[in-house]
Amino acid sequence: MVPYGMQYTTVLFDFDGTLADTFSIVVDIGQYLVGKYRNQKITHSEIAYLRKKTPLEVIRYFKIPWYMLPFIIREGQKQFVQQLPGVKTVPGMKEVLRSIQREGFTIGIVSSNSQKNVQLFCKNNDIDSINFIEAKPTLFGKTGVIRRALKHQNLLPNQCIYVGDEVRDIEACTKLGITCISVAWGFNDAEILEQKNANRVVYVPKELLNKIKPLKSE
Repeated sequence: MVPYGMQYTTVLFDFDGTLADTFSIVVDIGQYLVGKYRNQKITHSEIAYLRKKTPLEVIRYFKIPWYMLPFIIREGQKQFVQQLPGVKTVPGMKEVLRSIQREGFTIGIVSSNSQKNVQLFCKNNDIDSINFIEAKPTLFGKTGVIRRALKHQNLLPNQCIYVGDEVRDIEACTKLGITCISVAWGFNDAEILEQKNANRVVYVPKELLNKIKPLKSE
């Protein structure tokens, strides 16, 4: 519950896999990087298995040495930028964003992608319902970038609802005291999200408003 005299005012959205339909691109880039740096190939069964894991667990699974990470991350970002012009919103999300805005919420994007990439995506997809963007590349956890968003926007954790597609989103929100809603169409699959965030998992974008709207009056 939100403390007396306080209410939810802001919905923070993750970018990759939540607003942006990037799952297949992430898989393709992962396939390329594992092939280049580890001389391996990711099978379909491995993809399903890895959707239940955090980024750190994925790194351990492929036995990637820590000293290689900066090169892999840089190469992955380069590959993403090349494909960015073709990245679309998750079907139905633009309408959901407008509906959330009509309910009186401020909407922000908080991402571990780059500020430039998120801004370009919004421009390419004619997304006009975003009030602010806070983005900084990071692989390990979202706590820092979410905390920066709160500071820069002068927000308290209990004023915010965060929408994301990964376990690390849930973990960061739990640490910061932010209500988190998980979407099942992104990186982590529904099973692991339900285990970590029971009763707050949605399976199609139109369900988001049904989860968010009642919170405004709590």
